[in-house]
Amino acid sequence: MGIPQTLEGIEPPVEVYVRKGVDDDERYLAFRFPDWLSQGEVLDKGWAIDGNQVLFSVSKRELLTAEKLLVEWFRQKGHGITFR
Repeated sequence: MGIPQTLEGIEPPVEVYVRKGVDDDERYLAFRFPDWLSQGEVLDKGWAIDGNQVLFSVSKRELLTAEKLLVEWFRQKGHGITFR
């Protein structure tokens, strides 16, 4: 049944929050800016930095793909991920 809520990594999992956007089709994904992540890498991915948060939006239709890509990206960095 899709992606498990928590995927184990070497380090504690990063909590990714998924919230409804300005309309029913938009979803925001946000997580606390980790110490090991550079601002340049975040900006190169097209993500925004808002204080201590990294965030980006996708359409509802793109959400599953975005979540799968985040899981794989964090896994490559040695971290698990938890969606909230």
